[in-house]
Formats: sequence, C-alpha cells, structure tokens
Amino acid sequence: MFPDAAVPRIRQELVSAATRLANALSRFEGVHILVIEAADVDAATQMLSASGVVCGAVNRIRRPVRRARGTEEVSIGYAEIENDQRSPEGRLAIAEPLPDVEGPTHPNGAIELVEVLLCVPSDQLPQHVERYQRYLRQSGRADDHSHLFQLPRHQVRIVGDRDVAALLPGEQPKRVYEGGHLDVVPAFLGYSVSVRDLAATRQLLNPHFPIQQTGWGAAFVPSSAALGATIGFV
Repeated sequence: MFPDAAVPRIRQELVSAATRLANALSRFEGVHILVIEAADVDAATQMLSASGVVCGAVNRIRRPVRRARGTEEVSIGYAEIENDQRSPEGRLAIAEPLPDVEGPTHPNGAIELVEVLLCVPSDQLPQHVERYQRYLRQSGRADDHSHLFQLPRHQVRIVGDRDVAALLPGEQPKRVYEGGHLDVVPAFLGYSVSVRDLAATRQLLNPHFPIQQTGWGAAFVPSSAALGATIGFV
C-alpha cells in the first residue's frame, strides 16, 4: 500500500523500471536487478548522495508479516539508485529488510541468498570496484580471481571476464553486439543460496538439472539450464 499522494510518482517509476528491464531482457536472459539491504533507507540515501551516488526518492510500502500472535503490517522503505548509464549491469536499489520471521520452506531447501556475482570487462575492473565501494561504503578485498564485498548477511563478488572460467567452469561472460563489435558487458552472471541440507538439494536437482562444480568445489546449476544465470548451492 502506498500513500495516495505518492501514487502518480510511483506509477511513473514503475513504468520506467519495467521499460529498463524489458530492454535488458531483450539483450540476454539472466539477472538484471540487485537490491542491497539497508537498515535505514533514509539515512543510506543521504550518505550515498553525499558520495556522488544518484538516489531516487524514498518510497514506503506496507507489507503483511505473519507473527505468532497474528498478521501485522510493517513499513518497508526502498529507493532506486543510479541509472542506465551509471549502472550498466542492471537496475539497482536499496531496501529495508523484513523483520526476522519464519518464512515458507522452499522446495529446493534454500534458506537465503548468500552471494551475487557481477562480471565486468577485465580492463574496467578497477572502475567497477570503485563504484561498488561507494555503494557499499567499504573497500572490500581482492582474492585470487575477484574482488569481494562482505555484507552482514550476503556478499557481492566482482570478477573480470578473463577470470570467469576459473570461478565457474563452462560459463561465459555476457556479450552484446554493439558498434560493429561483440563486446563483454557488465552483467550479473549468477547468485548462490544457502540450503539446509546440501545432499538433499543435490538429490532433488540431479534428475532434472545438470550440476557442475565451481572453482572452489561448490555445486551450481549452469546458466544454460537456469534462464541465463547460474545458481550456486552452499
């Protein structure tokens, strides 16, 4: 639910977001949206704006949450950040988390998102790392094949296109034919989720999906079998 006065602006924002998503999907399948958790969206947008990040207006919606004493509505704030030119990998936003409540059990045993993998042209890696340092307000750390940002509950990993094979054997960076060239473009290659019982998840997936191994031995379903984005299970 939105306040009546905010409806016209929110409708315009939704149309803009839908257009952007449609354009992204016309280039290739996969993940095109990343929402970053922020405990206080109002404070977060002020800090991001001060560091040069373009932030949209803070919107608030009311979401029903089931508790032991019954269902109640809670206010959740969110805001879009950056735009097509400044976040070529897709739509970015920040949002406040839902309260910790027991949610429905996913059939594949997934509990929560633990990592998102962003691939960028290797020669542009420093620029994209610097951009996410501003978004996440931390320096992160480099490892053998990528740059990792550790958040309280999740992490964002940025990899250059030349190191994709070392992390995800058999996967390729996203390429788009532009200006007479087939170029690597920034894109979310996939994500990983934690599961309650990895052996049970493997047993569930095996008859229906190919399962491969990451460079560090974790299981993942390749993008060709998962609508354009890899899905890792840990």
